[in-house]
Amino acid sequence: MEKQTGVRNRLLTFLVAAILPMQIWANSLAGKYIHNFYGEISYLELTEEDNEIRGEFHDDRGSYKIVAHIEGERAIGTMDFFERKKHVEIFYMGDILHFVIVDYMADGKPDYSHPYEIQFVRDDGAIIPKTQSNFQITDEDLVIKSGTVNAPYLGIKFDLPQGLEAQNNGTEILLMGEHEPGFILIFRHDHETIDDMLAFIKDGYKDEELDLKPSSEVKAIGDSIYTFDISGTSEGNTAAGHGAITLSSNGHGVIIFSIVEKKKYHSRHEEYPDLIAKSLHYYEVEDHPLAIQWFLDMKGKSVKRAYKKGEIQQGEGLDNVKQTPWINLCDNKDYQMIEPLPDGGKNLYKGKWDVVVHYGIPYLELMRSDGHQTNLALRAMGGKLYLSEDRWLVMDGFKCK
Repeated sequence: MEKQTGVRNRLLTFLVAAILPMQIWANSLAGKYIHNFYGEISYLELTEEDNEIRGEFHDDRGSYKIVAHIEGERAIGTMDFFERKKHVEIFYMGDILHFVIVDYMADGKPDYSHPYEIQFVRDDGAIIPKTQSNFQITDEDLVIKSGTVNAPYLGIKFDLPQGLEAQNNGTEILLMGEHEPGFILIFRHDHETIDDMLAFIKDGYKDEELDLKPSSEVKAIGDSIYTFDISGTSEGNTAAGHGAITLSSNGHGVIIFSIVEKKKYHSRHEEYPDLIAKSLHYYEVEDHPLAIQWFLDMKGKSVKRAYKKGEIQQGEGLDNVKQTPWINLCDNKDYQMIEPLPDGGKNLYKGKWDVVVHYGIPYLELMRSDGHQTNLALRAMGGKLYLSEDRWLVMDGFKCK
């Protein structure tokens, strides 16, 4: 599971909203927002009280204070930008929050001839990274240290065990303790029956970093809560631990892995997943706006990895494409992946696909029927699709059988 935390902002020149007529839908401006420009992220955090907006804009250069007042359906005010102030306007159009930045002219009026705009999507579960600034962001802004962990994109709330801290990146929760070796990973599954859920976990779990299998009997410890010991590898190192898997009446559940280097395993690593599983409260999962957008763009498509120069010694055009992997993405979230072999044969993989968001970055998630999971970072540039930096060709007309 890839995790990226780099933060950078690219400002796009845009004709400011104040000049052109537009329809603006009423929406509360308070909340946390994220902007993802090809994997480079900026954040906006706003509070609203007594017709006033206060907040902070964060990019890789620092964090900047915002003070604005509400006029109709937008907030208008200033942002401290290094040693200068800039004029800002904030408003909703549909589900997108528009953040417009304008320089001041010598007479103190906004210069609308060169505005910049950033479009944000709401992500109230975002953990905003610490950056250098002329004001301080405390550690409490970065992690959850006590109380309840709320994860809307997993559809769960739970009590944080004492001594642990939680980081919620949107579709996964990572728990660690200052004096505890190892880590706890919590992520969602969409198995709708207990039988399917148990069959899945008994086959083990595998992704780019983890290769884990149950090393004990899977036991029920509560209503739709099952626990088990695990062994395998984490980033290539021998690991041991404990796991729990749950199912809710809402048709989804979570998997909880407590993972540690085998020689450092302690009984506490068995206790944590059980405590968390028993304190879980479920509610309807909220789909991340970026995940919705990418899913609609990808469903029903066939994608083929483009030929890399020097990868294939002979053949041109379509012959080269035939020698590279391709993935068929069905509307019902089934997928087929065909991987050509040098001897002319091919490997065929089947499973479920989805789009998930980690730290504001969309990923194509491929969960094979054998339990192996792959996450490929999605980005579009110049009308071309890239999956984890490799270019892929998008083709219509694929029919799922």
